[in-house]
Amino acid sequence: MKVYLILIACVQSLTSPLNEVCIAEPLSQPFNTVAQCVAYVDNFKYTLREEKDLYITGFCTTKSDVY
Repeated sequence: MKVYLILIACVQSLTSPLNEVCIAEPLSQPFNTVAQCVAYVDNFKYTLREEKDLYITGFCTTKSDVY
């Protein structure tokens, strides 16, 4: 079983339309565990900590390997 991450990024903007301030981006890189996936999100958020109007979160999900 592999773990995949959907990264969600939103920008705080008073002038942009609501449907244009957030994106959800699935990453193609699988993780071996949910803990690895969550750690990746935490690291990614830390690298962007200076961006005051940018908010990052992630959703880790497991998928069975299909052959």
